[in-house]
Amino acid sequence: MSSKSHRPSSDYGDEQSSSPDLTHQEAATPETVQRGGGIHLVARGETLGAIARSTYGSSAFWEEIAQANEGRVGLGGDLIYVGSELDLPMLAVPTVGAPPATTDSHVAEEPRFESTPYGMFLIYDDSFVGPLPLEDSLTVLRESEFAPEVENRRLAAEANMESAIESINDLLPEGGLMANFVSEGNAVIALELLGALPLPQRSAAISAIGTERVFVLLDKLPTSATETSAFTEVVIALGPEAVQRQINDLFSPSYFAITDDSELIVVSSILSWLPQSTLQTVFENCGKEGLLRLIGLLPEGSQLNEDQRYLLSRIFTWASDSDMDLLEACFEKRWGLEVQALQNETGKKRGIDWEAGGLRRSWVVFESLPASDVEGNPEFAVYARYATVQDDGSIQSSGGAGGFYRRSEDLSAMNYNENNLERINRSAEQDDPLYGVNRFDKVVRHEVGHAVDNRLNASDSYCPTPQGGGWSNNVSASTVADAWLSSLGGVLTSLEGDARSHPITGIEQALKTAIESESAREFRDLLVLNDTLSELEGDPQAIVESDPLYKALQMALNNPWYRHIGEDGGANAGGKVYQRSDDGWWTSYDVAARERKVSTYQFRAPGEWFAEVYATFYEPTQDAPGDLLQSRDPATCAWFRQTIVGA
Repeated sequence: MSSKSHRPSSDYGDEQSSSPDLTHQEAATPETVQRGGGIHLVARGETLGAIARSTYGSSAFWEEIAQANEGRVGLGGDLIYVGSELDLPMLAVPTVGAPPATTDSHVAEEPRFESTPYGMFLIYDDSFVGPLPLEDSLTVLRESEFAPEVENRRLAAEANMESAIESINDLLPEGGLMANFVSEGNAVIALELLGALPLPQRSAAISAIGTERVFVLLDKLPTSATETSAFTEVVIALGPEAVQRQINDLFSPSYFAITDDSELIVVSSILSWLPQSTLQTVFENCGKEGLLRLIGLLPEGSQLNEDQRYLLSRIFTWASDSDMDLLEACFEKRWGLEVQALQNETGKKRGIDWEAGGLRRSWVVFESLPASDVEGNPEFAVYARYATVQDDGSIQSSGGAGGFYRRSEDLSAMNYNENNLERINRSAEQDDPLYGVNRFDKVVRHEVGHAVDNRLNASDSYCPTPQGGGWSNNVSASTVADAWLSSLGGVLTSLEGDARSHPITGIEQALKTAIESESAREFRDLLVLNDTLSELEGDPQAIVESDPLYKALQMALNNPWYRHIGEDGGANAGGKVYQRSDDGWWTSYDVAARERKVSTYQFRAPGEWFAEVYATFYEPTQDAPGDLLQSRDPATCAWFRQTIVGA
């Protein structure tokens, strides 16, 4: 709320300059010098003539200043306001008597802001000259006017309070059976009278009327009245203990057994508007069991309204790290997910329970993603945790974080060490966008990306395109062998006849067999045992192990996205890399796509390619979503914005 512009200007804006045909605005000559430029902040007692004299050496230049500031001066130049910013045009003025160049700027005092029970104020010093500015939702006045105005409002509120108490006493009969005689209409009128009072008078009025009678008033209200701001204002004024009573009534199992969702909406609204200190007291008084009962009554995920989402976030923040049942209940309701230790354990994966640090960090990551990708995604129903089991049956501590997505169960699973939640991601090269970001957060986004991919079939449609990496899935052993044999040099590819194409002992067949069995050693052993290389001089085993075919197979079977970064992820066969992405599953992609990678792991498989793109697009350390991806892969960023964002 600046005091530097106290009068609406015309259509000129801050960059308005003086007109080019002004008498004195000319190029400097030997007898003139350029003066002016910059902005002058008007101080009390100044005139345009005085400003012109100090800037250009003569008050005669006041008209040039006036013409350069139409809308900021009045009465033909006789009226300027303290605190106004005036543009000083650059002028050619006589050398004799010209003052030094100046960017003199007098700092006008800033107003101060005050919030009171009787309104919010913007207060200017009494020395301020000129009309006060208008501000939305604020009362603007001078310092000497502030205290009297607040006092006048307080006195008016006291008078209104006395009138309200008298009217409410007439509307609410006294006595033990009074509730039987309070109509909905009278209750609504009483509510509006109380809600209109400032908080000090509202609290005093409730005390004078009696909290028990006010509770009767609240009980008699129709649902439409309980959804108003006046209802929330009255409940807040009742204070923590009275609020607790109201909450307990609404939370009771018998109460909810005979009511509908409208009461639950009211409860959420009340709690969401309570001051933080009051809300903490309510949580403490409700206790874990009471809060679990409330959480159990709420809808989940995308069915929650704004107040209910806020309420869950406050309970989640308030709960201690040891209250895992409360944390998990909040998490499941907020995101519409089932939180669990991994079930249906396979191989070396063993399900373990979540702990507070992982859930709290996951909550923050989820909040940064589109709602439809998490709480509204039917392909993301289970959020599990697991650990790796060593050969002796003990659990291996994770160095950072990892995970997987199981499409058949709509499940994302995390494997992480709670003591290393701050570890950075190194599954990338140092100039990749995902290098150095938080590892846990990246993996969470990555696994959510798999669920988004499953919902939209994104990788299936985009990854086969040149912009998407030119991926092919389920590549046959024959395709891989043919590509390597036709593209890679070396002794083995130069052989002809039976040595190359014999259906049992030839190099082609041995290579296909080794690709299918996923064993570079088998390729070597078949050629040696079948005496396929008898026409070559030297040790057959050494010949095979030094050949590009053998090395290509070794790399393809050895997690090349991690272990063979220096070789561009594997052997380049006609512009393609062929690799085993998973057990029994071979893929290929364009080598050229690596120039646009966001991480090394992106090139494990098409689904991983998309998940890493997703994790990059929503990385929170960038200025805006997509900036990092745009810097590395503009075409994919444009596709992602058009096809994925908001889908």
